[in-house]
Amino acid sequence: PDDAWHCPWGPCVLVCACYLYRSLWQHCTVERLCMDVWPRRRLDEASSPHSAFLVEAALSPLMGRLVASVGEYVFVTECMIPNAIWGRDAWLKPLLVLLVASAEVVSDVGVIKRHYGFFAVENSIWLAMFSLFFASTLRCKWVAYSRTDPYERPSILVSCRMLALALAAVLVTYNAVEDVPMYWRLYREKVVTGQADPASPLFGEYDLPFLFGIRHGLRCQKMLSLDDDEWRPVMLWMSLNYVSLPLWMCCVCAITGRHAVVGFNQHGDGGKRVCD
Repeated sequence: PDDAWHCPWGPCVLVCACYLYRSLWQHCTVERLCMDVWPRRRLDEASSPHSAFLVEAALSPLMGRLVASVGEYVFVTECMIPNAIWGRDAWLKPLLVLLVASAEVVSDVGVIKRHYGFFAVENSIWLAMFSLFFASTLRCKWVAYSRTDPYERPSILVSCRMLALALAAVLVTYNAVEDVPMYWRLYREKVVTGQADPASPLFGEYDLPFLFGIRHGLRCQKMLSLDDDEWRPVMLWMSLNYVSLPLWMCCVCAITGRHAVVGFNQHGDGGKRVCD
């Protein structure tokens, strides 16, 4: 075969564990909002302040962001990029991996500093990465094969590629239309305007010093019940995100787990892959 890829179960388990953590102990990272669930609601009953801090830090907004960074990085580098970037576009792989790593670092710093400008930059990086991803996948055209080995499943390969193309199109549109403008607006409102006026209730609450931001991010600054109205704007997005990515990863691993999916540039019966 000229092309082959395989998604192992190890990264899949890691991604599922990361998103299970995020779904059980939900929070809004920059605003330091945490859902009031066990064991957070039992912190006041902890045997010592030290143990209470360890539990709170382990379930804090900053820890949640770091866990999400691991899950997102593994999902994109182990599932999405190998799925779509093959052949003469293989040189894009290290560039895309670098973009993913950069986006995660920028996002983590944004959470620490409570600075929405970092999130505007992060989502601009995702926009550039998924645009490259979409363009590379769009160029690849596959034709059906009249004869294949049972383990060489081009129809499944095509399905994975088309799903990757659809996902990239959705993510490009979402980042360009929703995420980047939203974070830019929050940056102007809470960081630029809010920190310029000492009389503003937002003054001193954002663009925190780095070390203070770490300590601040390791605590839940506000606990909210599950039915609190403040969750409504983000609940649908969080639910879809935390459920769809692990399911996608499990599906890909189930397809490629036992035998790598392969394809051919030239096939004995005339099948071929063409990148225009």
